[in-house]
Amino acid sequence: MRQRIRGALTPIGFLRVLEYELRVAWEKPADGDTPEATVLRQLKRINGREPRPGAEPQCLDPRAISPEPLALLLPSNRDDYVFSLTGTGRDRNRAALILAYKSRAEGKPTVTTKDDCTNVDPPGWTKGRVWLDPMTHDVLRFEESLTKRFDYRVPAREIRFGMPDSWTLDRADTSIRYRPVDFTDPEETVLLPESIESLVVFRGPGVVGHRTVQTFSGYKRFVTAGRLVK
Repeated sequence: MRQRIRGALTPIGFLRVLEYELRVAWEKPADGDTPEATVLRQLKRINGREPRPGAEPQCLDPRAISPEPLALLLPSNRDDYVFSLTGTGRDRNRAALILAYKSRAEGKPTVTTKDDCTNVDPPGWTKGRVWLDPMTHDVLRFEESLTKRFDYRVPAREIRFGMPDSWTLDRADTSIRYRPVDFTDPEETVLLPESIESLVVFRGPGVVGHRTVQTFSGYKRFVTAGRLVK
């Protein structure tokens, strides 16, 4: 579900409701490192209707392929962040440990524009918190936000009539809840996303942005096998 918003974070226009078939895949790296999960989406319905043949995702729709945010906790990625235990809290009436993190180094932001869609990527400009079960250390919740605002100028060739030549990425917040999902044959419990909420706000002459809510259900596991035949 995606909703455009204005200055007071009030909605503009109608909701856009998308239904996806989602697949979480683990590709084994060639160098033997720990595999990282990748999320792949296939669009099934738009506002309750099947998409037209060749329908392209709109600018603010979720990306077809995206990395798993918890990959920052893998041994191969931990050196890119500074971690600290900040105390305890409660999540849905459950006790939780709170692990704070911040990117160790800021990268150079990139701004890409295609048609009327602008994508801003400020690598390393993030901080967040991971809520952990104190007994099992399972992740209950993940939160991330910008460490500071990002100002950028729009290239002259990309300025549209009546649009400003500079913008500020004011907020980029993400909150993810996880839950254990049981599978059989073989029996296994895997920690998977239950919901993802995100809020992005840009400021220029006015305020524009969007709020996105994703929910996940009906998880199934597909196990593949193969053999070599001489």
